[in-house]
Amino acid sequence: MDKPTLLEVAIFPLDWDEPVQLLQSLREQLQAVDPMFGVDWSASPQEQAPDEPVGFVFLLALEPGLAQPLAQGIYSWLTVHEKNTVILRNKGRAVELTEGLGFPAVYRDIQLMLPGEPGQTPTQFPLPPESDGD
Repeated sequence: MDKPTLLEVAIFPLDWDEPVQLLQSLREQLQAVDPMFGVDWSASPQEQAPDEPVGFVFLLALEPGLAQPLAQGIYSWLTVHEKNTVILRNKGRAVELTEGLGFPAVYRDIQLMLPGEPGQTPTQFPLPPESDGD
């Protein structure tokens, strides 16, 4: 069994309820696949420069098989919460997910954060086919 990948999930919300709503969306998606899935949620603002938005950060220990439901949870949340950004960080890498991305792009970016050989999909799920709307 593959070792979980620790991902830092940062959100820079327009509304203070939005980080909680994202967390609930992710829990619904991920616990449907793995009922034991947990999230380390600090719910405290991160220090920022005065001219930068305040961000909230939580940690996910992501099993490779949970990449698709994680992508679905983030994508679903971004479609409802416009003008928001979710940033995933891991070992010096970062991806920025915004409302304009389609599900295949969100899923691909999450896959890039997981360990694997270059050019190989690191999970058991194939990338979803590109749809005309993306």
